[in-house]
Amino acid sequence: MTISLSLKDVDELTMRALTACNTSGSNAGSVTGSVTGSVTGSVTGSVTGSVVASEADGIHSHGLARLPTYGEHARCGKIDGGAEPVVTKLTPALLPINTRDGFAHPAIDLGLEVFPALVKSMGAGLVAVTNSYNCGVVGYHVERMAKAGIVALGFVNAPASIAPWGGTRALFGTNPIAWAFPRPSEDPLVLDQSSSVVDKSEVIGRAQRSELIPASWGFDNTGQPTTDPQAVLDGGTMAPSGGYKGAGQALYDKLLAYGVAA
Repeated sequence: MTISLSLKDVDELTMRALTACNTSGSNAGSVTGSVTGSVTGSVTGSVTGSVVASEADGIHSHGLARLPTYGEHARCGKIDGGAEPVVTKLTPALLPINTRDGFAHPAIDLGLEVFPALVKSMGAGLVAVTNSYNCGVVGYHVERMAKAGIVALGFVNAPASIAPWGGTRALFGTNPIAWAFPRPSEDPLVLDQSSSVVDKSEVIGRAQRSELIPASWGFDNTGQPTTDPQAVLDGGTMAPSGGYKGAGQALYDKLLAYGVAA
């Protein structure tokens, strides 16, 4: 059975689910996208990088598909749904934000309120979000910076899913990287891509639906290409985008994220 939902329905459903799972209203609103705010130099609007924005753009793997996991992890305590992010050790060009084991979205919202002024003062700067949970679609966060007139680059660590080229044991995450360039009279130019051929959630979704995957998406635990999504998830690895070049991207994304946050 197919159920059609409006974006307002998605917003309300996500809010109800998260607040019922030990998440504060403000944090839940940040994750859904229902919280409104502004960034210096940009037009006031809804916070992006959220469940609602993902569904609106057709990126369903980062929309409602994530909601059961978000709710369960907040309910069981893997995420502190009530945590309030704090800025630590502020320096002229670095804005480090500790989520205190909470969702990344509220920390990014906090950073985006302060970061444009920092960049305009120094010419360049870094935001480092630590001790956080999943941040959703990285491209939305850099897009918001670009709307404030900033050329933005974002990179994220992820759980080990990709083996070094030629290996069979996962070491690197799918480590997405995204960039956004502002344009004078148009929306920013944005690119967001993972280090793997597809996002791991696409493989998880195929496994849940008992569907096969293209052999180019992943390897089994012997390092052989497989069309069985469960073989990828049970000791196998994701295929890096571009072969050895994608494995290299996964490595430098990881080093960049660790280096900035250290």
